[in-house]
Amino acid sequence: MSGSPTNSGRLAGKIALVTGAGGGIGSSICRRYTQEGAIVIGADLVTPQVLDPALALEWVELDVTCEESVKALRAHVARRHGRLDVIVNNAGAMVGKPLKDTSIEEFDRLYAINLRGPFLVMRELAPLMNGNGAIVNMSSAAAIRMTSGMSAYSGTKAGLVVLSKVAALEFAPIRVNSILPGAIDTPMPRAFVANLPAARQAQALAALGEQRLAKRLGRPEEVADLAVYLGSDESGFATGSDFVLDGGLA
Repeated sequence: MSGSPTNSGRLAGKIALVTGAGGGIGSSICRRYTQEGAIVIGADLVTPQVLDPALALEWVELDVTCEESVKALRAHVARRHGRLDVIVNNAGAMVGKPLKDTSIEEFDRLYAINLRGPFLVMRELAPLMNGNGAIVNMSSAAAIRMTSGMSAYSGTKAGLVVLSKVAALEFAPIRVNSILPGAIDTPMPRAFVANLPAARQAQALAALGEQRLAKRLGRPEEVADLAVYLGSDESGFATGSDFVLDGGLA
């Protein structure tokens, strides 16, 4: 089964930072990274008590939208570890509304979390990678496909794809790649349909799966598997690339 532990040491000895570590995809990435031997720094706004206590991680409180918070994280990592090998910019937010109904406050919040956050984390933490390692930015398949009600979200995620490509150019030989997941079975798809009448929400979620060749929603573990590959030395020739993981959206 995808996402099952392999304990093959593909990330052995690597120090990895995962933002948005308390979410469905973030916690799965943290779990897989620890299984593969990485020392994982899980960063999120939530406190460790809210997160999975079974994960042997180093938890750090982080607001990716706040420059001071990101700089404090850099100081912590430099003091405690002296370096970073992998950065996974996974923190994200979604609003599923038509453009005409999206408020300035909602747009600014998406921009701050989905785009300014990865920008700040890369700017502040990449220097600790000593010119080597891998950055994995969590974009979305919505960045490359038109989806009604996703204008603000899609815009920020498309911006992250371009930001990743330019970062790959500027940070080389550090590798920078994007993952573009489709509908993954986490709270985010439910946020997308939250504005529908309650009776239609389950139907809309099922339709999200049926639109794909895989005939289902994706699993967080499947995104984590790809994040392991991109964080490991196996992907040494992959940089500036977009990895679409959407179950074959028809």
